[in-house]
Amino acid sequence: MKKLQFIALGAALLSFVSVSAQKIEGRVFDKKTNNPITEGEVTFYNNSGERIATVYTTSEGTYSFEPKNVKEVHKVSTAAKNYSKAEVLINQMEKGVIANFGLTSSTGEPTKAYANVTENISASGTYTGKYDNSTLPSFYYDFNSSYLNQDNKNTVDEIVSYMYNNRDAKVRVHVYFDTRGNAKYDEWLSERRADRVINYLVMKGINPSRLMKWVETVNSNIPPKGPNPKGGGWESRRCDFDII
Repeated sequence: MKKLQFIALGAALLSFVSVSAQKIEGRVFDKKTNNPITEGEVTFYNNSGERIATVYTTSEGTYSFEPKNVKEVHKVSTAAKNYSKAEVLINQMEKGVIANFGLTSSTGEPTKAYANVTENISASGTYTGKYDNSTLPSFYYDFNSSYLNQDNKNTVDEIVSYMYNNRDAKVRVHVYFDTRGNAKYDEWLSERRADRVINYLVMKGINPSRLMKWVETVNSNIPPKGPNPKGGGWESRRCDFDII
């Protein structure tokens, strides 16, 4: 099992997500205003404390580093003028990571830091550009199940990528409650289905304030969506994602 440790000084928020590419990337921003911190230094160290490389944030506050071997990176440290430093220790990571640092203004004293850490995530895609509700992906739950299979998780990982690349975006998890069967049970199952998706998104580092849930009550066939709809009873087991 991968081991992660977190050490930070002056960071009010750090979100940390493992992805499939051999790359370490993320965003450095002012926690209070959410404005990007430009010309911030992000430095990478090996297990012996030796500096591997230093990169600088862009005008959007983003950074990216692609080491020869991501497992050699033991620590990521960030610093910016008039802000306190923050560090995250990474042990035995085999895949790339997204490490976002929300920093607070330096007061000369360390402040408490919060980390949202997840492991072993394989993000299948990255969204850029303009999107609307018709272009965000959907998925289907297995029959009589609220659990996410691997294909479902791959779809939700695309939503994670979209929300990381669209920092102000808010998304509603939209599932369906069909009243033609056992209404009480179907309502309970649909609520669990939506909650599992939201919990998964939060586990990946998405702030709950950017998420909403809608369990829609239906008593007729649900219109198909996308280029490859399954039709029939499958559509009542569909999870959509709506931009709000």
